[in-house]
Amino acid sequence: QVVVREIPSECGNGKLEAKEECDDGNNVDADACTSGCRRALCGDGITRDGVEECDDGNLEDTDACTRRCENARCGDGHLWQNEEQCDDGNDIAGDDCTDVCALARCGDGIVHGGEEECDDGNDDDRDGCRRDCMIQRCGDGIIDGDEGCDDENPINEDACTNACQPAACGDGIVRLDLAEGDLDFEACDDGDNDDADACLNNCREARCGDGVERQDLAPEEEGFEACDEENDSNEDACLANCRLAECGDGFVHEGVEECDGGEHCDEACEAIAFCGNGRLDPGEDCDDGNDDNIDACQNNCQVVSFAVYHNGLYWAWASPCSGGCSNATPGHYGRGWRWVRNDQEWGLRPNRGAFGNNRCAAPQFDPTHNHCVWNDPIVYQHDGGSSELWLVHD
Repeated sequence: QVVVREIPSECGNGKLEAKEECDDGNNVDADACTSGCRRALCGDGITRDGVEECDDGNLEDTDACTRRCENARCGDGHLWQNEEQCDDGNDIAGDDCTDVCALARCGDGIVHGGEEECDDGNDDDRDGCRRDCMIQRCGDGIIDGDEGCDDENPINEDACTNACQPAACGDGIVRLDLAEGDLDFEACDDGDNDDADACLNNCREARCGDGVERQDLAPEEEGFEACDEENDSNEDACLANCRLAECGDGFVHEGVEECDGGEHCDEACEAIAFCGNGRLDPGEDCDDGNDDNIDACQNNCQVVSFAVYHNGLYWAWASPCSGGCSNATPGHYGRGWRWVRNDQEWGLRPNRGAFGNNRCAAPQFDPTHNHCVWNDPIVYQHDGGSSELWLVHD
């Protein structure tokens, strides 16, 4: 009779025995044969040296050790829970999932292709890249960098130009958003610093009388200016039409010409002497510039025989007034004044009652000059005495 007795296998004796998958004669777990005489497998919970990076005993790809027993990493295509926001299996930074396995967003410092124009990692709108990850540009409504303004419109003729600079006289762009009279209104803007052309440096159209002489036109061209003195006088060197004064232009150049045109003016604009020109010429006793023959200066420019010209006034002797001649009429004299002679000058000394106007029966009494004023001719007379003088006409 044969008796069979089973001998228990012994894992680790180096012999492959029943129920053993392997036996490498050691009790090392990290080689191809575990200490339990099992073939090492990914997922057995034992990290095999040189073969596995990790082994957490499961086949999950969402933890730190993947089902391939590799350490989870960004870019392996597996979403590591609580560690990664995404994992698209590549190292491209500019797609929806960045190379650090974070979802792409504006402000992460990575330009998301097709979605972002720029991304500088901040929310400063003035550094070239706006907070919405669009490149700053003139017309976006945000004042960036070198922009002085940005009104987010394509209008070049308002307060902010299409170059995003504040409109200014001299920029070559005529503002159209203001009415004449408004501050900064422009009638023109030629973009130069020439103040002597059709557009002044204050962006007003050149005109005769503005005080700036135009120099861009020939004498025969409309608008030509030979001078411009900013006044409307025709009696100085520059006429009101911005032409130089000259003899024969019909205007008397004060201090230079005596006359200009007319039968009593010669070709050199010098006055031809004649009685009645208001100027005392040789052979004339007087010239009062009028044809009134009832005053002291007659039409022949001779003083009336009974009058004397002195201190700008014509004086004549008269006999005393008596009776009721205080009510003076033209050609007569009235009572109420006393004229006295002091050396070379005649003076006026009021008689009693003169200031009270009780003897002035004329149309008006002039207290400023202390005399009565009648209609032409003006006459005065003192009240009695031996030296009666009266003013014939001034």
